[in-house]
Order: sequence, then C-alpha cells, then structure tokens
Amino acid sequence: KVGDKVVLGLIPAEVTDQYVIIDRDRLSGVYVVIAVFLLLAVVVGLRRGLTSLIGLGITGCILLFFIAPQILSGKDPFLVALVGAGAIVLVSMFISHGFNRRIQISAISTIISFIATGLITYSFVHIALLFGFGQSDAFLLETGYLGSINLQGILMAGIIISVLGVLDDVTTAQTAAVEELYKTDPKLSVRSL
Repeated sequence: KVGDKVVLGLIPAEVTDQYVIIDRDRLSGVYVVIAVFLLLAVVVGLRRGLTSLIGLGITGCILLFFIAPQILSGKDPFLVALVGAGAIVLVSMFISHGFNRRIQISAISTIISFIATGLITYSFVHIALLFGFGQSDAFLLETGYLGSINLQGILMAGIIISVLGVLDDVTTAQTAAVEELYKTDPKLSVRSL
C-alpha cells in the first residue's frame, strides 16, 4: 500500500539499475519484541537475567566479529566455529552462571561434550555425504558476491553453534543434580553418583 516501508534489492544494470521489493520493513516490530524480551529477562531473572543478557551480548559479538569475518575471509567454517564456540562456552557460562566449582565442572563437561559433538558432526556429515545444498539460499552463497564459501563447512558450523545452548543447559543441570545428590548422601560412591 502507499506509505508502507519496504526493503529494496538492487539489481545493477549497465543502462539503468532496477530495484525490487524484497520484503516489508519490520524493524519497528522487532525492536518492540527485543525491548520486551530484555525487560522480562531482567524483571524475572533479576541479577542472573542481567548476567545472562551480558553473556548473550558477548556471544553475539563473537559471532559477528570473529566467526562471520573469518568465514567470509575464506577460513574453514567448521574450524572457525569450533574455536568461536569454545570461546562462547568459556566466556558466557561463567558470566551467565557465576564463577564457582559447579560451573567449572559444567564448563569442562561442556567442552568435552562439545569435542565429542564436533567429532560426531564431522563423521556423520562425511558418512552421509551432506554438502549443504539443501536450500536455494545455498546456491546464492556459493555463486554470490562473497566468493566461494565452503557450504559443507557452513553446515557443520551451523550444527556446532546450534548445540551450544543445549550442551550448556544439560551439563549445568546434570552437574547441579549430582551436587545435590552428593549433599543428600555424601557416602555415595562416584559410580553411584
């Protein structure tokens, strides 16, 4: 409609450039959702909510200022994601959960699980002959203005980065459960725990 804000895409041409409407401009709605999310995180989570937001911000910075530029410069996306995700785990876990023995054990457990996930991801992607061409956007990445991007590496990097939150939650919860069991009965053996 007249007055709608839209996002345009430029199609350069020798004679006259052309523009196409790609989508509506939805940023104002996104800003409202972000503001509500930030407010609820601090109101409900209090100090822990605030530290979690700081950890989320650091995670975003690692993604935007380390992982993305390294991949765009031609580095192996899988290796870049492993290094970046390792940094995210170490920094964000301690900022989000605090620095204590339980979180130290959780961080070590997360790194071990993370290494196992990396090995499994690498193996399964190669065994299943997955190449990252599952969507039409992959073709644009492969042939676009960014140069040649390793789509198989992008696929593996996406898998690695997507499991970070799950590994954090699982290892933190398991460590807390074992700690509580030990407090309940300190005589339990390591095997029993």
